[in-house]
Amino acid sequence: MAGHVDIVPPFLPKKGIRFSASSAHIQTSPHKFENISNYDTRKHGASLKPNAAIDRPLLGVSSMGHTILVDFHTFEKDVLKIQSGLESITHLSQDLVAHATRSFDRLFKAGASPIEEAIGETFIDVVNTEDHGGLLKGHRAAFTGNKASHDGCTAKVDAGVYPQEHTPAAGNPDWTHIRLIIEFKRRGTSYDPFDDDDPNAPEAHARSRTAVRNQILDYARVVHEYQHRVCIYGLFVIGPEFRLMRFDHSGLIVTKKENYAQNPKLLLSFLAWFDSLSAEDQGLDPTAMLLSRGSRAYQLMDEFAKENQSDMSHNEGDKVDANPPRPDTSTAPPKSDGPARNTRQQTKAAAVISQLDESYLDALELVDEDPRVFKYVRDQFRESLDDDWPRYKLEVGQGKEKRIFLVGKPVWTAFWLFGRGTRGYVALDVNTRRFTFLKDCWRPFYEGVDPEGHYLELLNEEAAKDRRVRVPAVIAHGDVADQVTFTARYAQHRVAEAKKLIRARRDIPTSTPSSSGGRSGKRARDVNVHSVADTGGDDEDQMEYRVYTHYRIVFKDVCLPFTAIRSSQQLVRGLFHCITTYTKLRLLHRDISAGNVIIRPALSSNVDENGQRTVTWNGILTDWELAKFVPKPDAAGKRKEAPRQPERTGTWQFMSVAYIRNHPSQPVAVADELESFFHVLLFYAVRLLCHNVPDVRLYVTEYFDSFTVAEGARRDCSHLKSTAMAAGAIRLSGGVQLAFHVLADSSEAKLDEGTKIEVDESAKDTNDDALDDSSVDAINGLSKADGNDPTKTDVDVSPKVKIAHPYLNKLFQSLLNYFKARYAILEWEQQQLGALPSFNDTSSINPSTTDDEDAPPPRTVNRVTNSEPMSRRPSEEDWDLARALDDHTGVLNDFWEAIGHANWPKDDVVEDRLPDNYDPRELMLALERMCAPSFIRTTGMNVNEEDLKDAPARKKRRTDASEPTALSTTMPPPPGRIVGTSFGDSIIAGMTVKGKGKGKGRSKAGSLN
Repeated sequence: MAGHVDIVPPFLPKKGIRFSASSAHIQTSPHKFENISNYDTRKHGASLKPNAAIDRPLLGVSSMGHTILVDFHTFEKDVLKIQSGLESITHLSQDLVAHATRSFDRLFKAGASPIEEAIGETFIDVVNTEDHGGLLKGHRAAFTGNKASHDGCTAKVDAGVYPQEHTPAAGNPDWTHIRLIIEFKRRGTSYDPFDDDDPNAPEAHARSRTAVRNQILDYARVVHEYQHRVCIYGLFVIGPEFRLMRFDHSGLIVTKKENYAQNPKLLLSFLAWFDSLSAEDQGLDPTAMLLSRGSRAYQLMDEFAKENQSDMSHNEGDKVDANPPRPDTSTAPPKSDGPARNTRQQTKAAAVISQLDESYLDALELVDEDPRVFKYVRDQFRESLDDDWPRYKLEVGQGKEKRIFLVGKPVWTAFWLFGRGTRGYVALDVNTRRFTFLKDCWRPFYEGVDPEGHYLELLNEEAAKDRRVRVPAVIAHGDVADQVTFTARYAQHRVAEAKKLIRARRDIPTSTPSSSGGRSGKRARDVNVHSVADTGGDDEDQMEYRVYTHYRIVFKDVCLPFTAIRSSQQLVRGLFHCITTYTKLRLLHRDISAGNVIIRPALSSNVDENGQRTVTWNGILTDWELAKFVPKPDAAGKRKEAPRQPERTGTWQFMSVAYIRNHPSQPVAVADELESFFHVLLFYAVRLLCHNVPDVRLYVTEYFDSFTVAEGARRDCSHLKSTAMAAGAIRLSGGVQLAFHVLADSSEAKLDEGTKIEVDESAKDTNDDALDDSSVDAINGLSKADGNDPTKTDVDVSPKVKIAHPYLNKLFQSLLNYFKARYAILEWEQQQLGALPSFNDTSSINPSTTDDEDAPPPRTVNRVTNSEPMSRRPSEEDWDLARALDDHTGVLNDFWEAIGHANWPKDDVVEDRLPDNYDPRELMLALERMCAPSFIRTTGMNVNEEDLKDAPARKKRRTDASEPTALSTTMPPPPGRIVGTSFGDSIIAGMTVKGKGKGKGRSKAGSLN
């Protein structure tokens, strides 16, 4: 029965699906800027607390367009791979079927509409009955709809099927062991999230129906968070009917409704079949083994989580003894003390698990390295060992290259259910007993899209030869057991079948040219494929579903986020390191963002006279999974690129203005990457340094998260970002220019002889001239003396003196000058290409045709001879400045010259100015609510009305960044704002535009727990 598990079939290329773009003008994989998962739901690297009121609607919106609707027998044959049907292999007792029929008849007699709890109790009793031979042999169903789990997760799934030994006894869901999620709703269309009438768009849009769908998706997301899954099965019961569901990272396959009250045999057969499956066939990942509390591996993790006196401080500049203590290799791994004693069934199961072969723990590999770790690393590992969170043994690599790691709770987890599903762990390497960082994800499976480890291994080779190359060191990596998402492959199969059907209906031979290039507005109504008739050719250029393969990679170091910096110099130097690494191998990273720059603490190679080493910090550029080699230019100096996959993801907040506007006809260039580095610098600077931005929360929203709407309803970058690049200056409200300053811990500071700067609370911050080094000495000396004097620890030195930052303002202006020149040239070139022919008007003004009484008074100033709008050709200086962005040397030297000064301010980082109440999820949800056709019409955007017919437009289009549709000029419009309004005020207020929902349901769905 294992045929349905996601193993690569013989017809699937081992190197991935071949993709070819629909147009030769497309040189990069399309980005869908309107897709909300281009926005990181974390605070750019920091975790956010769960909030169902926000998270569930976002989850639902992000997964629109990922659903394949099939009938039950097609699900049996194509998905479960049971050609003869479930009934033929389960051999249910007729008495059992009759018992179920009687029970359901009583429940729904005379068209009754019982509440969810009544449906659930009857359903569970039938499934768990031991009469007439029983239905479930190795599992039990449990109703848990009124309670949350013991570990603090607030999701309350109605019921689930569990292994017998892990069936919840107290009615609380157990997210670690649930095998099949079950949700009950009372009878009625208003509670059904799917629509059987339109197989091409089965996702209903009425508010109550959408809420139920969001609820089910959230339960699947929670299962993915707790468990290691290849796929997840679900059962949705709505009154006397049911649907089966199968989730993976490409999408959801759901069956049409079947009436189990009239004929319970179909549903009972499925449950009996599911009960007979192994854990792997039920969707669990066989390369991830759940650890029992009594196992040696579980105890080993506890042992390494204990505080260790040898752990080192990680602060830059700290001194550490050069000679580490000798490791104690005589201590063997802990032996099992037996499983934890809970119930008899749990004890029996734990004993079985603890007796599994754990000899892998004895294969130690001694590493000739300092055995000590930084204290923060062990602290993070300890925090991941939550008592209520499952621990796993994960395999990375295959064959002789396979290594084993132990993990607890992930440090972070991707929010989106469909997509890469990335999770990051502080892991324990079983062989070396060293802490590592493990990333588990589902990478795009396309020809030419290499895994992240491939690029990092090349960069690691460069790092061995050049210490300036600073990248994560790879320990192990590889695809996981040939696991590839089934839903996307099944969607491809449906597309192929639909094409055949359309050609047959039109009586067009498959060998004619029109069969590969023709387009039609009609759809094949009997198959569930989005815009099947619009796909041209046999390549996957129009595929709605992305194919993913499971992938793991392990890094040697556990790093720090850039929010750990303590000075502006550390910020600038860390980014300098990242840019330096980026110059190697003609390799473009293509996702420069705040979350992809990290800090790696290390010990210096030099030992001082006291026998100590110094803690050093290096900036590291991570997440190279979107990287791509830059092709060499041809004879004409042009570089021709081709996309490798239907869509690629990225981080909207840090994309360059030019890339957003020229995509996808122009690929990412070095200048775009350097601009992204600038946006990262700005992002951290306004959060962590002193400046004159009055409201950082609003500024981050306006500059990074906002957008404007361009021609054809395309999303364009924010007004603040585009203005800054074009003007070469970042201006705040009132026209004041952004300026960073230093705070001196005194009411006055002596700068030059006879000159003082007094505190002036009413004075506005200005971009004053930079201080000389002697001025900075005075400031640093003052603050340092006060900090070391115990008699002054409680002295209130406020108000503080604000003095322009000596080096940061100058660096910002240098970078902005480059970008200003670049955009001046791009604008001029665009105008030359798009200039319209002039009207040849040789006539002159004839006074006889005008009324003298209406004539204006004579001019007081002579008119300009040529008053026609013309774009000035950029100066030679502009061309020189723009050329500095063709490679990295100019920007690198600007950074190098800045950090080369010896008198940077010390410890000038302040508490994060992005407040705790900044939550991008609220903004994302408000943006999505604006994406109704009625709102688009009110903005007056130039959109084809045909695209807005039969609202809502969303129903045919997906909104998840990781799931593409082909780029089209008729793409439904993204959420937008009217230029000139206060984006931060209006959006955060939660503007909503109601559109027609699909179906009759308008009332609230049952209990959405």
